[in-house]
Amino acid sequence: MKILKFISLLFITLLVSACSSNKDAKLITFNVATLRGVDTGRAYKSVVMPITGTRLFVNTDIILYSGDIEKINVAENAMPMGGKIEGFYFTLNDRGIRKLTNATASNMGSYIVCSYNSNPIGLRIIDTVITDGRLFVPSEYYDAKKTIHEFVEEMTDELDKVNEMKRDL
Repeated sequence: MKILKFISLLFITLLVSACSSNKDAKLITFNVATLRGVDTGRAYKSVVMPITGTRLFVNTDIILYSGDIEKINVAENAMPMGGKIEGFYFTLNDRGIRKLTNATASNMGSYIVCSYNSNPIGLRIIDTVITDGRLFVPSEYYDAKKTIHEFVEEMTDELDKVNEMKRDL
């Protein structure tokens, strides 16, 4: 398991270093977080969500990143009491499906924090084991100048850059 983490970290490091050359890519990352904890330097960091103001302790180990995503869409999820929640709908590749299944199975009751370019943009509670590779994350994104649809187009462009860099490796 440690070897797999090391190889994943090495791959991400190579990807980030490739990004820092002539093609800068903004990464989408997913981390596990809890409401209670201690900000212990490298292992965890404190994050405040931009809209709800929820303060979380985020594990700095990345469980998913742009290279695990096939497609991003904007979606609305109907709530049992009425109303809808707008968010991001991620479709993952085979490797991403395995990672998400393992992460959700071992972290029930925790949260998934979705970040774009190291800024939190979405938060979801892990309430079930997700085995189909389809992840809905309620949005914490707000920009007066750009709609969520334009933002998803930007993320898709960055996702294409990452996938192109992966092919070049």
